[in-house]
Amino acid sequence: MRHCFIQNLHLMLTQTHCRTSEQTFLTNLHHQLEPHLTEADLSVGKLVRLLAMSRTDLHRKLERAAGMSATEYLRYLRLQKAAHLLAEEPEWSIYQVALEVGFNSQ
Repeated sequence: MRHCFIQNLHLMLTQTHCRTSEQTFLTNLHHQLEPHLTEADLSVGKLVRLLAMSRTDLHRKLERAAGMSATEYLRYLRLQKAAHLLAEEPEWSIYQVALEVGFNSQ
């Protein structure tokens, strides 16, 4: 079941046919977000400040490149990292993984 979940998350964006500029945007966005995924308070507001981009521009670029809103993309990245951690650290509980990727019980 874990293996199937990991494959489905990975295929979600790789099957999207992006132009080079859109793929570059997604790659840069991913690299900038990666160190902040553990922060439970990471939100779209914090994301636009981190990227020095307006909320509208971020939404427009993400919709065009990934077909998702900023909130959906942030959730996607967290779930992708969680799937990776579950595969790499099978002894970790779901709760430990959730905390590691910024999901909390609040």
